[in-house]
Amino acid sequence: MRSLGIRAEPKKATFVIYDDETKHILNVESLIIPQILNKPEQLKFARHNILDILRDYQVDAAGIRVAEGNAQNQDADRLYLEAVFMESFASSSIKNYFVGRKTSISARLGITSAQFNSIVKCETELEGVEGWPAGRAQTVREAILVAIGAAK
Repeated sequence: MRSLGIRAEPKKATFVIYDDETKHILNVESLIIPQILNKPEQLKFARHNILDILRDYQVDAAGIRVAEGNAQNQDADRLYLEAVFMESFASSSIKNYFVGRKTSISARLGITSAQFNSIVKCETELEGVEGWPAGRAQTVREAILVAIGAAK
C-alpha cells in the first residue's frame, strides 16, 4: 500500500509518498503555492495538484498533519490549505485518510509524543523505515511520520 503524508504551511505543502510493503520512503517534495494567484485560485491549484499526486502515485491512504489546537500563531492560509486537502481526500478514490495532531499521529505509530519530537528534531529515526532524507526540515519529517501513520 502507498500512503501520502502532508504538512501544510502558509505558502507551500510538503508531501511524502511512503510504500508500506517495502517500508521505504519513495518521494519527498513540496507543492509551492503561486502567490501571484488570488486566494480561490491558489486553493484550486492546491486541490488539482493533490488529486494529481494521489492519482500519479496510486495512493491508497493519506493523512494531514494539522495545526495544534493551542498554537499561538495559526495562519489562515495554512488552515485553508489543510481544509482543501481534506476535501480532496473525500473527493478522491483513496481508501482511507486521517487528520491528526502530534498526539494522534504518535498513537497511530505506537510511539510517545517525546519520541515524535525526537524524530522531528532529527535526533532519531523511526525504526524499520528506509530512505530517511538526511538533514531535512522538521516539516519534512512530520510529513514522513504522517505518511507512515496513514499506512497503519
